[in-house]
Amino acid sequence: MLSGFPLVGTLLLALVCVMLFCGLLGVAIERTVLRPLRNVPGTAAMITTIGVSYILFNVILLTQGADAKNFPNPMPVVVWKVAGADLRLREVLLWASPRC
Repeated sequence: MLSGFPLVGTLLLALVCVMLFCGLLGVAIERTVLRPLRNVPGTAAMITTIGVSYILFNVILLTQGADAKNFPNPMPVVVWKVAGADLRLREVLLWASPRC
């Protein structure tokens, strides 16, 4: 199991690959599906976008399946005892994350 810098490097590489794939997929969808509807009045582009999202969702269901998948937690288990309570690193990071 990876840990430390190899894990960080692997996660960063995966993040870059996913960003590139999603960006290219978005450009392909915009050019092939949405661009022809640019000057069409009404809600055709919105309905088409909803249709594309259903197609993408069903492609994932067909290729990956609908069952839940469990992945190991790559974060180390760090627990602090504060006034008799257990405070975990995961919860501290969740509290400290920016809210949108």
